[in-house]
Amino acid sequence: EQNPDILCIQEYSENAKVDLRVYKYKAIFMHGDQVKSGQAIFSKFPIFDQGKLVYGPYSADSFFGSGQYKTFDAVLAMYHDQGLIPFKTFAFFDGVNFTAGLPVVRTSPDHGTAYSLVGKGTAETLSFRAAIFDAIKIVKNRLQYVEDYKNPLPYAELRRERFRIDF
Repeated sequence: EQNPDILCIQEYSENAKVDLRVYKYKAIFMHGDQVKSGQAIFSKFPIFDQGKLVYGPYSADSFFGSGQYKTFDAVLAMYHDQGLIPFKTFAFFDGVNFTAGLPVVRTSPDHGTAYSLVGKGTAETLSFRAAIFDAIKIVKNRLQYVEDYKNPLPYAELRRERFRIDF
């Protein structure tokens, strides 16, 4: 994309000749003593300091192989193979792939289409059923969210600010 809303740079250097003035918000994580480089995220929207702790990037092989993924609520993979290969290894029969950020709910079994099993009556249906049930839960949660915020109580904002914790 020519002008993305959010730009993530894996090997960022402040010496790069890239015009990033269109991005009002940024988070840069530099390291190195003599040659400074690191990761950077540039955004047109205020996505930083929203009370979420985000870590990474991590090497997929060591992250999944060491079991480090178990300490996180969610894992975001930048590339299909980076996340789905280890995911399928650990949850082949009941894993669900969810594509976030779409206006429609999209889930799929982690094993894919299984065309080689068509008509044989040997396919395992756990992952397929889990994908359907997760899609139903996501739709219900989205509807509940809309309902909950349709007519908030007047004290809700005060109460939320009183107990708010910023990280």
